[in-house]
Amino acid sequence: MTAALGKASALQPLANRVAAFGKHIEDVIFMAQGQAVVLGLQLYALMQKRAASDVELATAMMPVTSFFAYRHPSTKAPGTPTKRQKRATAKAVKTLKKTAPGMLQQQGGTEAPAPTAGQGQTAQAGVAHS
Repeated sequence: MTAALGKASALQPLANRVAAFGKHIEDVIFMAQGQAVVLGLQLYALMQKRAASDVELATAMMPVTSFFAYRHPSTKAPGTPTKRQKRATAKAVKTLKKTAPGMLQQQGGTEAPAPTAGQGQTAQAGVAHS
């Protein structure tokens, strides 16, 4: 039993060093992969600019362009408001309801700011004098 315990305690520092070395190798691999991605994106950007004037290159780059243009189906379509934008809009509407209810106009369940005839000019004149 003491011999096995002695053997285990003698090998423990080696196991610790091997684990540290394995971690170092994983870090080096990760850094190399990161550099490869950065260089690939830089090359793609250069090729994309060049393809704007070279039709043959643009045609050859179509598979790469479609690869970089891929978006996961769960991503939102461009132009759809984010959660932060939706909250800000709701807060603005709530504030307008309290301070200037005449500026809001009901449109099928949604509300949108609608300045009346004289309000837009008054606001612009107030800004010019401020």
